[in-house]
Amino acid sequence: MKKKITISFIGNSKKFVKVFKSIYPNAKLNFYSWRLLGNILSKIETKLKSDVVVICGYDYSSQWYPYKKYYNYNVIYPFKFVKMISKKNTIIFYMNTINKITKNKRLNKKNTLSRYEFAKKELRKTLLKNFNFVKILTLPVLINNKNKADVHGGIITKIIYNFLIIINYIKIIDHKNLKKLILDKISSNRKEEIINLNPVLLNIPRSLFFDRVLRFLND
Repeated sequence: MKKKITISFIGNSKKFVKVFKSIYPNAKLNFYSWRLLGNILSKIETKLKSDVVVICGYDYSSQWYPYKKYYNYNVIYPFKFVKMISKKNTIIFYMNTINKITKNKRLNKKNTLSRYEFAKKELRKTLLKNFNFVKILTLPVLINNKNKADVHGGIITKIIYNFLIIINYIKIIDHKNLKKLILDKISSNRKEEIINLNPVLLNIPRSLFFDRVLRFLND
């Protein structure tokens, strides 16, 4: 009888949970809140190890945190928690943001004004440096079955993203191609390149909306 694998999700993103459940229908699933990782780390040391870890979150409230707290919640705590629940052969799937959200053709960025972008890519770098089996899924804007942006944010944010999709200004991916991308990553042994991104003015707290505006301008 084949051993049932354990998959742990850090960040409870329903769209990713649905895709992984379709790929591993018999897996045991564990869920951990992104915002509570610091509390979990300080109170317990779990002996429950995972065969697969899926990292698909971000603390959006951290846009208003002091820089050190923002960095801890989005880089240090997720890294330490993954280390705690991983075995030597654990496969880690990390949902990363793309280098350029727009379709502008230019060289890869070396600097960012976006807290969200920096945290996502800083955690990517940290995972690659410390674990052997890391699968990076570099994702553009995810769209639903109505071709609308599936993004975190209010009505105005979604209107703007949907308008940018209509004028073909930003890169997108649907759920069908997301599953295909994950399956391709599972079968691939390609080594990911470690990339450094320099933070610029990220000590200044800001709203998520303004952070996204700064990222668009930087792109």
